[in-house]
Amino acid sequence: MLIELENPKSKMIKNDGEWTCAANHAKNQIAEWAKFIDQNLENSKGEMDFLIGPNKERLVIMGRGLKFLEKMKDSKYSDTIMWTYDLMIREAKENWNQIIRNQCKLLNIDPPELF
Repeated sequence: MLIELENPKSKMIKNDGEWTCAANHAKNQIAEWAKFIDQNLENSKGEMDFLIGPNKERLVIMGRGLKFLEKMKDSKYSDTIMWTYDLMIREAKENWNQIIRNQCKLLNIDPPELF
């Protein structure tokens, strides 16, 4: 996965629900990386072999808030997933909590209070 981390103070989505110029720029940067990697396979040898191949997931994380949550969730159907830092934190918590629940279930114990 290619990830572009942008400033959390940068706005990702305009009030009309469209991507900002900064969001489009970040998305285009990842597209340029994918192109560079595919056209320069020599740079992806050895420890970087995982970069070789046609299916490179792309993720931009920038800005704050969950106001346009559906638009961000829908971005997974495009070439680049677009998330705010708040959505990244929420997803990380949900994934971690699921791991804890699964482990507690395997151990047949009650899960602790989760965050």
